[in-house]
This record gives sequence, structure tokens and C-alpha cells, in this order.
Amino acid sequence: MLQRIIIALALSMLLLPPYANAQEARPLNARPANMFLPPVEYMPQTGHNVWGPFLAFYKEHGGVDLFGYPITEVLEESGLLVQYFERARFEVHPDHLDTVQLSHLGRLLSAHRQDERAFQPHEPGNPEAVRYFAETGHNLSHTFRGFWEAHDGLVLFGLPISEALIETSNLTGASHVVQYFERARLEYYLPHPGAPAKTEVGLVGREYLLQHDFDPELVTAAQPIVVLGESTMRVPPYSAEMINVRAAANHFEGLVVKPGEQVSFLETLGEISGETGYVPGAAIVGGGIGYEIAGGICYLSTMMYRSVMEAGLEKIERHGHSLYLSDFNDVPGMDSAVFTSSGNGWIRGAYDLDLRWRNDTNAAVVITTDIMTSTGEVTVSIWGYDDGRTTEIRDVSVVDSAPSEPLWRYDENLSPCVVQQVMQGTSGRQIQRERVVISADGRTLHSDPITASYGATGDLFLYGSGIDVDLAQQDLVAAQRSCSLEQNTTERADTGSGSALPESQLSLPALDPGAALESAPDTSEPAAPVTQPAVPAVDPEVSDTALRNGGSGGLMEQVDAAFEQP
Repeated sequence: MLQRIIIALALSMLLLPPYANAQEARPLNARPANMFLPPVEYMPQTGHNVWGPFLAFYKEHGGVDLFGYPITEVLEESGLLVQYFERARFEVHPDHLDTVQLSHLGRLLSAHRQDERAFQPHEPGNPEAVRYFAETGHNLSHTFRGFWEAHDGLVLFGLPISEALIETSNLTGASHVVQYFERARLEYYLPHPGAPAKTEVGLVGREYLLQHDFDPELVTAAQPIVVLGESTMRVPPYSAEMINVRAAANHFEGLVVKPGEQVSFLETLGEISGETGYVPGAAIVGGGIGYEIAGGICYLSTMMYRSVMEAGLEKIERHGHSLYLSDFNDVPGMDSAVFTSSGNGWIRGAYDLDLRWRNDTNAAVVITTDIMTSTGEVTVSIWGYDDGRTTEIRDVSVVDSAPSEPLWRYDENLSPCVVQQVMQGTSGRQIQRERVVISADGRTLHSDPITASYGATGDLFLYGSGIDVDLAQQDLVAAQRSCSLEQNTTERADTGSGSALPESQLSLPALDPGAALESAPDTSEPAAPVTQPAVPAVDPEVSDTALRNGGSGGLMEQVDAAFEQP
């Protein structure tokens, strides 16, 4: 039945001559967009990348079956971001990157044919066979109605702008029944030996492109867009440091860095204050561990630095931390401290620490951040076109020094005979490494020394009244027992009663070197006169010479005060 309809339709139409759509080539005002948004998928069949909103639309609405393969990268054309596919052209307004539309290629390809009978308005046909659209004055042919309705035709193809007609393809020379729509041309292929009848979208994207005079580089196969460099670290989940990392990461997510462009970590963040979403977090203050507004953002700057170094991009400025910290020693010497004394990354102070780098490739790179709040895993990735450069980071030397002598500070807020260890001592370490970046043709692009000098620290103890420090440094249990006996004697003299400090409370448990700087105190255990609270998770982002922007009070202020005493 369908074949008889097609044959009858063919007899009633004027068979168009070959290359009926051919027109004089016009200049195509398009150029590479020099941007992209992950995720990205490379199509080796044509050698082009599809990314971000283009990829999402492509996959959601039929992929290669409806649109064919990409035949260009994303281009800037007439104020839009566009990408040509074999059977369509996708377009996105730069201010609305989440909205993809299909260009009206059907109208553009048939604009010069409006005098032809098939493109002039028609009367409604038999409603049992066709569907009439008064908006354009055309009937959706029975031949294409099922395909149009099954594939969300109004969105993907638009309204019919012609009747069904027989046309000879510019590209293949074969004749088919076709119908033009605003955004597409549907084609019906009669069955032949070895192949059943089928309906498909015409190659309007390819045809439209070929009607224009364009730079051949636009259709030349491109390099795949890949992750050039990536780094993952664990930030204590649900911590102040995680809050600060997330606030800072928002400024880098999807950041496009064009060829030759520099990135300043602090300038990208701008104002760093409570008003911009930051809270006090763990930091290096006065040579020890304290709280600082935005404490913890060095997790992010460290991941950024490691990604830049792996990607082989040009490093301009980087500073290591002044202490060797457990959260950052998974890759020794590859940390990056940042700090602004003004609270604004655009105002540079004498003691400020920044991370700066430059995109020295010939194409844009894009930064993405992925945060898993429940596990604390944070990943920074730098995406770009693979230009063939390779990176090697070599170890040169590592020299360790012993921790400093323990520090003992009196704290009037502690109860008599109580001792608290509030910081675990760390070894000093001098690290020298080297990064070498080689281009695809064997040239040395970068040869960077990587140096890190971490100062040693000692254990820090705070003690209450009655503790003999000299004795405590030799035998803490004996010092606390002596203090307890003295307190007991005093209480007996005053009240006629008293009791010694229990034996179980006369020892100071050893700190786990990692946990001491990573976990919060376990509040589920009952308090005891001798306690060992752990310092909150550490991401220091200031140097020993840096000024404080704020504080948290309580225990951490005691730590700061202890270090500031002579």
C-alpha cells in the first residue's frame, strides 16, 4: 500500500534536475570557539569532539541515527556557538549555555526555491493520510508522518515548509522522496535487494556547510579533548575546611583559560571573607596550627598546582607550606600555600602567597572540580586538546631533620594537675625535585626546579597549676602524681579530706602523627583531667610571617598565644 502511495506521488510530481539545491558559495563567518565544557566525547569516525550541552542534547535526542557525526568542532558564528553535524547544526547562545537549538537549515537550504510549486501553500489533504499545518500551509506527508511523530518532530524537525517531492541529492546523485521542514529534510528510500525501505534525516548539515566558502581547518580532524592533568585529595567531610574548599571551587568550576592567558588563584577568588561564604578553618599561624578565615583552601590550590604540573603547563608562582603536614605529604614537595593579608585576592600584600600559571598551549583549557561531600574526596581536573607534550617529575634529594624540642606552656584555664598535648611535633624536611616537559617534536618546553623547605616543630603541651615542668619533661606520670599528692595534702589541711588523682588518669596517651592533625576530638568519651584533644583537620594556607585575618577563640587561641610567648 505504501509503495503504491509513493508511486502515485512520484507520478504527480515534477522530477527535479540533479543538484537542484546548488547555489553560489558564500563566505562562512565562523572561527574556532576556543572553549569547551566537559564532559567531552571524541568521535573518531570524523575526528571531532562533542562536549557539554551539545553532547547532552546529542545523546538525549537520537545521537548518530538522527544527527550523524560531527563534522566541525564548536565554532563562533554570528554571535552564536554552533557545531555542524552531518544532518543538523546545533546552536547555543553564549549567555544560555544550557539551551541547545537546531538551526533552521531546512529553511536556509530551500530559501531560493519559494517559487516552486511544492514550496507554495497548499490546501489540506486527506486527514486520514496527512496532517495539515495551517501555520505554514503544508501537509505532513503520510510517508513521513510516522517518523516525524515518533521523533518529537516539532522540536527536532519543525513544521513542514514544503509538500513531499522527488529530489536528486547534491551529494549522492540518487533520487528520493523528500519533504522539507524548518530544521531538517526527511528522505524516504525505497526498498531494494539487500536493504528494506527506510526514512532518515537528510545530510543538511554537510550540504549547508559545502554551500559556503570556509576555512578548511574548520573541518580538519581535531585532537581529542582529554584530561591533561588531574589531582585528588581528601578533605575532612562536613568540616570547616570542606566548606571553604567548596566556596573556592565554585570560582574555578568550568573556568575557560584561553591560549596565553594567566590564572591567579587569589585573583580568581577575589574577596575572601565571611560575606563570601568562608568560615574559620585550620591554618598555619605563627609557626603552629591555628584557625584562619578560609582555612583549608590550600587543599584546592595544591590540587590545582599538581594538575598544572602534570598537564605540562607553565608555572609562574608557587609557594610551599612552612610545615610538613600529613594531609599534604602524599606527594612530598608538591603542595601550594596561598594567603592574602587583605582578604581580597586583587590586592597584593608584601607577605601574600599566590599560585599563578599560564596556558602555554595553542588551545583553550578548562578547569573542573568534583566534590564528594560524604567521602571528602575532591578532584581538580584540567581538560584540553592533547598536543603531544609529556611531563616527567624527577626526585633529586630529600633531607630530613629531627623534630624540635617540646614546648611547655602554662594555661591558667586548665584545672590543677591537668596536661594537654595540643600539637604533634613534625620533622623538618628539605625537598628538591625537577619537572621536565617535552614537546611532541622533542623540544624541552619547561625545566622547573621544585623546592620545598619545611620547618621542624615540637610537641606542644599546655599544663595547669601544680605541675613541675622539669619533672614532667622527664616523667609525666610522676609529675602528675606529685601534683595530685600536693593538691591532696592542701585539701586535707583545708577540709580534712581529699583523694589522690586516680592512677588511670596519670598517663598521657601517645598521639598518632596523622590523626593528631586530621580528626576532631571524640566527644563520645567522658572527659578526664588528663586529656589529649586532637587538632582539627589541617590545611594551612598562611606562612609563619603572615598576619591573621581572624580567629576562633578557645583552644586554638591558646595555641597561638603559646607560640607568641618568648
